Amino acid sequence: MRGLKAVFEEMFERIEHILCLRHLYANFKKRFGGGTAIRDLMMGAPKATYIQAWEKKMNELRQLGPKAWGWLMGFPTKLWCKHAFKF
Repeated sequence: MRGLKAVFEEMFERIEHILCLRHLYANFKKRFGGGTAIRDLMMGAPKATYIQAWEKKMNELRQLGPKAWGWLMGFPTKLWCKHAFKF
């Protein structure tokens, strides 16, 4: 079975698509649990409008939960990070 990432790449090659942060976090929470520290980093990183702020939040997340960081980095940043969106 193909992964979600492969399906999006095939179907939406020319159409810009972004992931809903609320749904992304819901899946994240099911897999790695919650907690205010992880939630704040997980919700704060995608909302960062410039790459330096995103990198800071993601580095903090990597220290707090390396597996969670790896799962999140499995998605292309252009799908879930504000600093990578086209305007």
